[in-house]
Order: sequence, then C-alpha cells, then structure tokens
Amino acid sequence: MKTRVVIQQTTYDIYPPGFDLTHAGKVIGFAQGQYQADIFAEAVVQYNPHAAAQLSSCFHAREQIADIKQQLEDRLLTVVLPADLAKPGEAKSWMKAPSDSRPLDKEAAAKNLNNLQTASASRAGKSVGGASASSSHPPSIKSEVLTRKLVVEVAGRDLSRKQMLHINAYQQEYEQRLAADNDHQLPHRSLVTFSQLGPNPRRIGLAITMSGPPSPMVLPLIKAATPCLRTANKAEWDHLLIPIKPLRYCSELRDKHDAEILRDGWMYIFWKGLLWRELEVKSNSAMRDVRVSWYRSQYRFGQHQADAERTAEGHWLNSVWVPYKLGNEYQLGRKGVRIVFSATQWTWDVIESLEASTDLLIKKTTSVDAISHYSSQQTFGVEHNDIDSMENSAQRMKGRDAQGMESEKKIASVYLSPAKVLQTLHVSLHDEQGVPVSNARFDVKGERGIVAQGILDEQGEAEVSVQSLDSLRITFPDFDQDLWSPAI
Repeated sequence: MKTRVVIQQTTYDIYPPGFDLTHAGKVIGFAQGQYQADIFAEAVVQYNPHAAAQLSSCFHAREQIADIKQQLEDRLLTVVLPADLAKPGEAKSWMKAPSDSRPLDKEAAAKNLNNLQTASASRAGKSVGGASASSSHPPSIKSEVLTRKLVVEVAGRDLSRKQMLHINAYQQEYEQRLAADNDHQLPHRSLVTFSQLGPNPRRIGLAITMSGPPSPMVLPLIKAATPCLRTANKAEWDHLLIPIKPLRYCSELRDKHDAEILRDGWMYIFWKGLLWRELEVKSNSAMRDVRVSWYRSQYRFGQHQADAERTAEGHWLNSVWVPYKLGNEYQLGRKGVRIVFSATQWTWDVIESLEASTDLLIKKTTSVDAISHYSSQQTFGVEHNDIDSMENSAQRMKGRDAQGMESEKKIASVYLSPAKVLQTLHVSLHDEQGVPVSNARFDVKGERGIVAQGILDEQGEAEVSVQSLDSLRITFPDFDQDLWSPAI
C-alpha cells in the first residue's frame, strides 16, 4: 500500500515493491543519484512523522532517516510525483483519474525537492570568519555513497543483548551500537552488522551495560576496522568474538565430569598480557563487570589504594565475550586470552605482578587458545583440553547447576583450575604481663607485600583468610618493632 506525504505543499506517493507504476506519475530517481535520498528522508521524518513510522520500524528520528534513506537507495521504496490528485474527501486512484482532478505541476515539484537540498546544505554550511558559507547551487552528490558495512561474527545463537558492539561516529556517519543476531545462513553463528558506512576505518568496541552512568562501558577491540562492500559474505569474518561460560574443576585431576559452576568470587580475564576484564561472580554463577580501566587510572594517580575494594557495576551476565580474531589476525599465544578465578578480590599488587611476568601469568591462569577449534569445526568439543561446548558441559552437570546453561546456544565453556582452599591465620597481641592488646592494627605480609590487614578485637585477637601460611610475616604498625616480638 502506498504512503502519501506532503512536503512544502507538494504531494509525493511512496510505494513498496510490487506496484505497476506505469501510470502513477513521475518517478523520482534516488537510486541513480538524481536526488539526494538523505535530504528527502529527512523531510519525510520532519514533516510527516506518522508516515515515517509506517515506512521505518526504527524508533528514533535519526535512525528513521537512515533507514528510509537506505530503502530509497536500494529501491525498496519508490517515490512518485502523482499524475492526478483528487479533491479532499473523495477516493483517489492512480489507475483511473477522477473527472474533477487537476494535473500536478511536476516541474514545480521537482524544483521544490531541489530547494529542499539547498536549504539543508545551507543549514550544514561551515562558518568562515563569523559568516556562514553558502552557495546558490545545490551541493553535488558525494562520489562515495554509504554502501559499505562492518561485520563482526560472534559464535553461538540466541545470544544475550547485555553485551553489544559499538562503532564510533565519523563525520556525517552516526555512531552505532548493535546486538548480535542469529545468522540466517549458517546455524553456528550470530552476526553484528553495521550498515550504511563509507570507506573510512572505524573503531569497534565491546559495549557492556552498566547499572549506573556512564553506560555502556566500551572496551576497545579494534582501532581501525575497514568497512567492506555491502554485498560481501564470508564463511568466517575478519573480526570474531567467542562467548564463553566459565566453569571450574573440583579437583587437581582436572576431570570435566567432576566440575561445577563458578560461585562467590572474582574472575580475571587477561588479554595480550594485561588485565582486560574483572568480574564479580555470585553463587548462581552470574557475573558482572568492574570498570577496570577507570580503577587502574585512579590507582596510578594515587586516588585509589592498591588493596581498596573495586565495585562491580555491570549488569549480570551468564557468559563473557572474548576476542578470537580481529583484523583477520588470530588472538592466540602471547596475544591470546587467559582466565583465572579467585575466591577473593585481588589487589593491584597481585594484578601487576602477573602483568609483569609472563611466566607467572601462564602459571596462574588458564589459556583459551583451544577456541581455535571453532575455525575448522564451528564447534568447541575438544578432548583433553580445557575448552568444550556448552551442550557437552550441560549434559555433565547435575541438579541446578545445569539449569539455564543452554539459554545461549553453541557457545564455548572453559574449565578453570580449582579454587585454592583458603587457610585461616590466627592473629593475637599481648603485653608483657599477658594482657590482650585490643583494637591494634595489623598487617599480614607475604613475599610480594601486604596480603591482609585488620584490627584486633577487644580480646586482642583476629582471624584472616589467606591462600597459604608459607612465608608470612605479621606486623603492628602502631607499635615499634622493638616493643613486640613474635610468639614462639
């Protein structure tokens, strides 16, 4: 069914495909570049908002303009200057003109459209010496139209929309933030497709919804991704992310049949040797992100203590997206992703010690390089490795642990090393007469610095949990070293 719009006292009919327009009137040739589709689309949205809502499923005005423009250029919509107009209140039909209709001045209507182009160009004119630069001629159509796209492949199906991808704005091209949609051609993947782009490179980031502003938190992925032709298609795209569900072995035997979901702790994701994501993990294995970059900056400028708490503010997630291939370069080995789980939140001292030592990082974390199996098999079932498919992992799980694990289909699961059993350290302080010293501050120091701090209770005692009792030293900063000595 056609949609009729009126722009500056001129009537246009807009048709979807399938209509015989032989006698409808003069067709406006947007696809051939005779008129600028973006100018017409902007006028439709501005002067005919109800019609714009019929022509586009988008909600925001700027998105409607871009959508209608694209449909015009792709010939999914055809604009016609109607041959005949009926009187108000009387049925109108382009198949047979009513006897009392009046002919439309087609040349005046075409001139009116050109005036729209000139007016829009004047509004966008750059200021020179305090005056607006203008031209008496309509602007020429850009030689490079927005006919390119950026595609990021994401493994799996029915993926959550709490993790999305973002590209920056560039000149007249809007920034975009999109979720992954199931690929209708290949059943093992989803795609994020940024369309209506020019040839210029764009930055791509992972956008994570946060509970408070600023939201989303955007983690950089690619500094300069070059758009491809709109008609391009690939068996595996140049940019590829893998959603991962972390699990953990229950013993050092590393048996996948003896594993469980993560519970109550913190997960650390290192990429290219640096901490990339830190996530709080709850008892049901739900995870939420910490603003790692912000806290790192605060710590380096002395605004945040090394052992101070870092608050998780992200929305709860069931899986995390990690980079596998960017710019057609696989993120493996030293450029790869490594993950570790801790029952307690690490201090910056611990994090920086791992970042400073590749050997220590490899020793303490689990590599996800086995996700490379995806390129050849489009799945993650790997024997004798820490990576598996979510379907296989869910079948091994028992009871409530398996519930909801397959809400996101065909994604990877990674099995992390078992969490270290915490040990309890008892701290107490007495004076020379054996009387407890209450409310005294104490530090527990290991080989790399302070691992725990606290204050003694009224009985001069306290308990703290530590990973190991080896090589620990307790100090009381409110007392001189000469005034106390370790108990024997």
